[in-house]
Amino acid sequence: MEYVQFSFSKSKDEAKEQALTNAESEEWKKDKKNNAQMLKLIKQGVDQEVFQKIMIMSLANEAWDTLATSYKGMAKINIVKFHNTRRDFESL
Repeated sequence: MEYVQFSFSKSKDEAKEQALTNAESEEWKKDKKNNAQMLKLIKQGVDQEVFQKIMIMSLANEAWDTLATSYKGMAKINIVKFHNTRRDFESL
């Protein structure tokens, strides 16, 4: 969860990447690796329908935000389903 919350930014400017210090370069590589791992885990943990929404994303943060938006109302739906099932069971 911790890695998903940060916003990894891809640097497209090669000159800027070359200007990074050694420590910054190592940190950038570590962040890039963590982003790839988190994105892989997110993509593996969803069904085919949701995967189609996030398959083109290259940042874990983007994929996570898409999932959060997609499942925003699911908690309320599950509560209503639970109450309906309970009511049906009690009426038996």
